[in-house]
Amino acid sequence: MDWIDEKLEKLKRWISHADLKKALILYIGIAVVSAALATVLTAQICNSWARVLLTPYSETELIRGIDQEGHLVFFHQEKAYQALPRSVTVAVIFLEAVGDGSVVVYALAAVIIVARLYYKNKLNPPIRLLLKEAEKIGNNILDYPCHSENGDELGKVCNAVDTMRKQLACHQGKIWEDMEEQRRLNAAFAHDMRTPLTVLHGYVDMLSIYQEKGQLSPEKFQEILDMMDGQIFRLEEFANTMKELHGLKERELQKKDTTLQEVAACLKETVDILNHTQNISLVLEEPQNKDQRIMADISVMIEVADNLISNALRYAVSGIGISLEYENGILSLYVKDDGRGFTGEELKMALRPYYGEEKDSGIHFGIGLSIANTLCEKHGGSLSLSNSIEGGAIVCGTFQCEIL
Repeated sequence: MDWIDEKLEKLKRWISHADLKKALILYIGIAVVSAALATVLTAQICNSWARVLLTPYSETELIRGIDQEGHLVFFHQEKAYQALPRSVTVAVIFLEAVGDGSVVVYALAAVIIVARLYYKNKLNPPIRLLLKEAEKIGNNILDYPCHSENGDELGKVCNAVDTMRKQLACHQGKIWEDMEEQRRLNAAFAHDMRTPLTVLHGYVDMLSIYQEKGQLSPEKFQEILDMMDGQIFRLEEFANTMKELHGLKERELQKKDTTLQEVAACLKETVDILNHTQNISLVLEEPQNKDQRIMADISVMIEVADNLISNALRYAVSGIGISLEYENGILSLYVKDDGRGFTGEELKMALRPYYGEEKDSGIHFGIGLSIANTLCEKHGGSLSLSNSIEGGAIVCGTFQCEIL
């Protein structure tokens, strides 16, 4: 029995993974063979019973005939033809009819059984799964699986729909993230715009009051205008950073053949200018493999460096170190300062746009590290934050650069 169960289970697995055409042929083949065997077996049984009924009269010749009432009867000859008992005749005729008509009955039964089993085992499960999945997707429920273990065409359709569901869920998740990011940016925009607008409104009220009382001297008027101009400049700077941040997503890389030496030379220009205008000492280390040729967008790298250096200048005490390292197609830009370093919260949150402790100072809008991170990602890399053992912060921007 174990051998039979094993073979049946193997046949069941084969049918579940067979394509629809092969499975239908197998179902029909089994039904035809079963109907033929049942028909032959039924005919043999009916013939056997007929012979049993006719055994008492088998010593004489039996012939078919019609009696006076027009009924079909059997006659046997002893001295003359005599009709067999009516019950025997009816029973034999019935058995013959059953034997002859069983082929039609079994054929119809085979068709019905094949249709029901084929629909139940091959069509109904995936169709119900697809209908359920369509209902879930229609209700925006994307966590309902549509995976099928069957290897037939409908099973592949279910798996394809399940893959589409996962991609749709991923895409919807990204849309929600973008919407949340936009909501947060809008909130930051509203927050940072509130202070300069409030100040400007106060200056306007001040001008109105002084003008009504006739106490506004030319010097005071000019002083208020200068302060208002400062707030307007602050708003302009903030609007420019907003435009810059949104434009990064559509920015296309302009990679070209270059060397590490050329990248370092561009950084040196920025470092030299800052060393003349800042009280902080900036030191750029010469890259070791400076003659290595790579494909890179230098403008993106310099922009990242500007943002990292600008952020480091806010916290450095006396010096900033800048270095370039290249290994296995990855160019790493390190900016180290000797300031207080990052707090635990800043290590988690500093890459978010507009995060910062000095938003109300009018100087820093907290997007420098976010812009640098976005540019690094555009170049196939990332931005990471850490603290030095000796003290101070370390920011590392990486860029994927093809080796030439």
